[in-house]
Amino acid sequence: MDHDENLKLLKELVGKDCERTLACNSLKIHFGCDFYERGTSYIWIDPPWVFVKTDEIITSSLDYPDEEKQFKTWGSLLNPLNKTQLLSYDYLDEGILKLHFSENYSLLVPYFPEKEDYEHWYVNKKLSEK
Repeated sequence: MDHDENLKLLKELVGKDCERTLACNSLKIHFGCDFYERGTSYIWIDPPWVFVKTDEIITSSLDYPDEEKQFKTWGSLLNPLNKTQLLSYDYLDEGILKLHFSENYSLLVPYFPEKEDYEHWYVNKKLSEK
């Protein structure tokens, strides 16, 4: 899927309820979980990313711990994304994506031009929403 299609699908997700899962230090933000347990769409976010409340950094993909016990503690920092709503997003000219969620939480996904043709996120629309 190309960049323009990802932005188009992202726009369709604004205002919808979502929840998150973790795969190591990658995030998956699921939408449509009321229709299907695993959702009808998702945003996949690879590292690097930063989780913020207002202007305060809560954690980032770089904080990913090596030990399983620490993983649970680290993962709990992302609990505000367990059940929330995507309120809006900003896609800046520099390729930076910022997702805005309820209660002033946001995810910042930077862009690194040295990784040619690779953005650290994409949208997957798995099933038609009813």
